[in-house]
Amino acid sequence: MEYYNKNKSYYDRNAQRYEAASWYYFNKYKNNAVLSELKKCVKILCGKSAIRVLEIGPGTGYLLGKLLSVANADIHYTGIEHSPKMYERITDRYGKSCKSFRIISDSVTVEQLRRDFYTERYDLIMGSSILHHLPDYPDIISVLSQLLAGGGVMYFVREPIHRDECRPSNFLFDTLEIFYSSVNTLLMLPSVRSRLWPNKVKAEDMTKILHPKLSDGVSIHAFEKLLKTNFRMVFMRKYNRRVSWLLSYLENKWLASLRKDIFGNTLFSIGLQSITDLE
Repeated sequence: MEYYNKNKSYYDRNAQRYEAASWYYFNKYKNNAVLSELKKCVKILCGKSAIRVLEIGPGTGYLLGKLLSVANADIHYTGIEHSPKMYERITDRYGKSCKSFRIISDSVTVEQLRRDFYTERYDLIMGSSILHHLPDYPDIISVLSQLLAGGGVMYFVREPIHRDECRPSNFLFDTLEIFYSSVNTLLMLPSVRSRLWPNKVKAEDMTKILHPKLSDGVSIHAFEKLLKTNFRMVFMRKYNRRVSWLLSYLENKWLASLRKDIFGNTLFSIGLQSITDLE
């Protein structure tokens, strides 16, 4: 409980400057990639006039805003957010944009999901940059999979890949990484950043609130277990985080075969569909 309280306090303190301090929010490559993946999720659910959505850790509403922009259907939205300040921001932004909207103010745990959602079923379950905050995320993924309606989709994005699942190094990877890291480091210099992004605010160091169990990243194995049951892979994307959208685009879109996975720098997104009742 102490861990969740520290996590909640961090996001309360940073709610107002969270987006301004995140490279994720103004990187065009990453934004377009998320839009494309959400479109795939919505396409799978085509024909539905209403989509029941459950989001864990929605924060200020990054994913919900993008979903509303691509979904031609009524959105019945439920979010689980333990930061009251984040709760306020997403409610102010999108509370009136959905057909129905509710936020449960609580920390996401296996016990909480089983207590509050044991009779619920959803068409889309999603989360962005949330699993690496949950010490029991493999069990949470398992419980969430049971909350999907037949044909429903589970989508998670912006999770740091586990240290043991990074791609092995070789000469081409190493050479390309030297180039990209040098340019990326140059762009991160305070003097350069102040000129290119004068309005960007640096948030507190989030690594101080991460749980020790999550220091090695998020394993894809938790999702692979679902593929051995009634689930199929919709998409899987690994990508490196870079300051510049152009570097992100070149490295992740056109040079992916040469890209080197690096622990702490490589993220993944994944979409799975429940194939129950589809056959």
